Amino acid sequence: MILPTTRSSVSLKCRLPLNSAVRYHMNWGSAYWRFFNFLVRRVIAVGFILFGSVLALYFLPTLLDPKGTITVNGVPETDLSYRVIAVIIPVIVALLGALLFRVRPWFPRGFDPGIPNRPVERDTRKSSARPSP
Repeated sequence: MILPTTRSSVSLKCRLPLNSAVRYHMNWGSAYWRFFNFLVRRVIAVGFILFGSVLALYFLPTLLDPKGTITVNGVPETDLSYRVIAVIIPVIVALLGALLFRVRPWFPRGFDPGIPNRPVERDTRKSSARPSP
């Protein structure tokens, strides 16, 4: 027996779960965007935080020392602006990492992430005799 191979029968999005108790079925698009959000929001953000913090702490003693030097194009410089920039830019990178860590997940416009609907919690307490205003 030859099964029909139409576009609708092969599509991953229209497959039903094998069990009726299963409410969530992940397709490739959903898995891709979940991995993308995890990678950007967690892995890259933590890398930015660590990288920025280590560099800022490395250059901080140079900034606080009045005779501190930073090598610019192979020449030791004692200019305060170079030392301030060497601390400020890593701090900005660390703050960007903290903001990336806290941002909510991003999905393309019109894309259903496939998150199952949560049941609505109903108030089971009996209402009081007074009507609400």
